[in-house]
Amino acid sequence: MSGKSPECPVTAKRRFKIALAGYLVTLAFGAVYVAARVLAPSHDHTVAIGAAVVMSLPLAIAFVGDQIRSFRGFGIEVEIKAVSVSLPDITAFGSGDITDVVMVNYSEVNPSAIDTGQSRGIPEQIANVITSPGCEIIQIELHTGSYWWSTRLYLLSALLAHYTEVKRVVFVHSQSRYAGMAEPSALVQEIERIFPALAVAYQNAYRQAVAQPSPRDRSEEASDIAFAWPAAVSALNIDEISAPRVTREWLERTLPAAWRWSAIDGTAEPDGPLLYYRIATSPETYTALLAEDQLVRVVGKHRLTASIATEYLRRRLEG
Repeated sequence: MSGKSPECPVTAKRRFKIALAGYLVTLAFGAVYVAARVLAPSHDHTVAIGAAVVMSLPLAIAFVGDQIRSFRGFGIEVEIKAVSVSLPDITAFGSGDITDVVMVNYSEVNPSAIDTGQSRGIPEQIANVITSPGCEIIQIELHTGSYWWSTRLYLLSALLAHYTEVKRVVFVHSQSRYAGMAEPSALVQEIERIFPALAVAYQNAYRQAVAQPSPRDRSEEASDIAFAWPAAVSALNIDEISAPRVTREWLERTLPAAWRWSAIDGTAEPDGPLLYYRIATSPETYTALLAEDQLVRVVGKHRLTASIATEYLRRRLEG
């Protein structure tokens, strides 16, 4: 199909501004020329032209100055350095707007669905995460600290690392009181450092799962590993019941290389430029926003910076 595509509104607006600027410069030139001829009729008309040029030149420079990099004339060259442009006033972002943009997708591992004495709850939960594209955060409730076995945290972290796109496991106490976060792969490495036999158990469970004769998709394969886990652990004489329970103190003390606090109290710094600046300049990829000690949401730095950049460019183009 042939034909001219419609002109971009931003381009049309820019052309209108350029045309208007041209007419203004011409009008200024003509007004100064006429005034010079009226006020000094005895002088040659070249004097009037010179005065008109001198008076209208600053106006012309003002309109096109951002495109000029240097002046050269009479053996002199003046270079105009680029001026840094500050970001727009992003207080125009409402708290709801910025939340909608940067709130990362997450799922919650329901602890009531996971029996600590059996692993039947984990396959269903992992399958849900695998079939939910774009899920970046998993939230785990620690309860009183005696609910999660460290061996089951290892299994969950290994499955998340191998079969999902989850970037962080976020730990909370009851009533969503924030405890911290960690990367699934880092949890696996740190727990293996303390309990190397768990890596062997996982590999044995994995080999049993992939040995199934019928074709399996990723969620089914991950579920089969979880189902095979108790037998793989028992075969190595690993006593899961006596394994350490997962608490915030245990995570901080035992897994220091994996543990991250990565939180900002949003009650002290409500949504606004200062909060966004702290998140954008943080070394952490994800930041938990808290209301006192309760988790409100997790913000991805990549989403926040992309949102600010997009809004900045949009305003520049429309301005």
